[in-house]
Formats: sequence, structure tokens, C-alpha cells
Amino acid sequence: MDNVSFHSKKKVKDIASSFGHRVIFFPPYSPELTHIERCWAALKKTLKGVIDSVASIDDALRICLQRK
Repeated sequence: MDNVSFHSKKKVKDIASSFGHRVIFFPPYSPELTHIERCWAALKKTLKGVIDSVASIDDALRICLQRK
């Protein structure tokens, strides 16, 4: 699993264990070295700029994805 905070909760580990699985976490990484993290950051920044002027999240995403 990645290192998002809710993955480290005991309940997640207990559920995995109940199905015979063991939780193994990815090693830490630097977001600035991961291309997808830069993409998500750019999308979130653009979303923040348009979210208050649209009727839905779908409209906001449409606007963001049409921008270059």
C-alpha cells in the first residue's frame, strides 16, 4: 500500500489479516520526483481557481481538463 494515513489504521490491517493478507507499505518517496504527483498538484491548483464559479465538480473538471 502507499503511505496515505488511513492505510496505516489498525482496522485496515485487521481486515487484511482476516482475509489472510499482510499489509506491506511502499517505501517513502519524494513527490517532487514522481510525475503523477505533479499532475495532481496542477489539477488541484486549477480546480481551486474554478470551483466557486461552476455548478458541479464535473463542470469544474471539464474546464480544468480543457485548459492547456
